[in-house]
Amino acid sequence: MATLDLTAVRRFTDDLDDRLRRCDNGEGMYCSTLDASIKYYVDLCGSLTTCVHGWARAVFASQIGFDPEVEAVLKQAAQHLLHRAKEKAALGRTMNGQCFELQGLPALHYCVADLDYLLDNWVSPRPAVSPAPRVKLTDAAAQQVVEGLDKLPALPADWRPSQPAQLALFQSHRAK
Repeated sequence: MATLDLTAVRRFTDDLDDRLRRCDNGEGMYCSTLDASIKYYVDLCGSLTTCVHGWARAVFASQIGFDPEVEAVLKQAAQHLLHRAKEKAALGRTMNGQCFELQGLPALHYCVADLDYLLDNWVSPRPAVSPAPRVKLTDAAAQQVVEGLDKLPALPADWRPSQPAQLALFQSHRAK
């Protein structure tokens, strides 16, 4: 999606619902077999999770503002798709191995687990506190950072980190 505003997200989720309906009604060639239908659901799950993660990243980077309505639409779409994907996975498990092996079933199980985890651990995104994730440095600014770091005094030759995990990492890098 080009934008992640409420209108665009609703258009995306409405299209997702329409694609689900067409697949489950047997319309078109995409879902002509159970295996094709399972693979289609995997693609739909991937599209939705990509959209949700893209929206969360855009809010985090302050590219867009947080809109609770967009969040509600995305969560509702994820719950709806999860419910339908679980039904399709159950049908696939029932039919798997009777006449043939369903190739897309493991991927669908992964998508169901992924969507389930996403919904169970949902955290509303917030803009980053630091400007670093949202500000691209110019070449001149990056050069100033490098020059500033070069001007810092070197650590004493006998300096060692005090934390054991950092000390182990430090020693492993020194050994290289």
